[in-house]
Amino acid sequence: MTVGVVQAFFQYINQTAEPLTEASYMINSLQAAFASAERIFQLLDEEEEIPNPVSPVSIERAKGEIRFDHVSFGYSPEKILMKNISFMAVPGQKIAVVGSTGAGKTTLVNLLTRFYEINSGKITVEPVSSCATLRF
Repeated sequence: MTVGVVQAFFQYINQTAEPLTEASYMINSLQAAFASAERIFQLLDEEEEIPNPVSPVSIERAKGEIRFDHVSFGYSPEKILMKNISFMAVPGQKIAVVGSTGAGKTTLVNLLTRFYEINSGKITVEPVSSCATLRF
């Protein structure tokens, strides 16, 4: 048997096994997709921690007043990171929130937009005119 015949033999074996290898890659990808879809649907089926109000107040033209009244927040109830935060921003007022990295600047904005739920206190938008409270 020559070297060329041996090389051709192994080449043919490899070509015969290629469809099986490709099929196993596709099956593996399909199983991963099904597992991911199952996790996504579990996440979508979870109940909200604090449900949205049944009839939320709609503000047609906000003037810009925002109040944080004794707001406390922590990613877990056992470890509160912000305690008793209170301030008010009136229309036209500019407020600078400064601090080092990790001080909570972005978290204040995330609380305002309800990306995170507060542990206690309340955040109000336009509290005098329409009483739209973000935390009930």
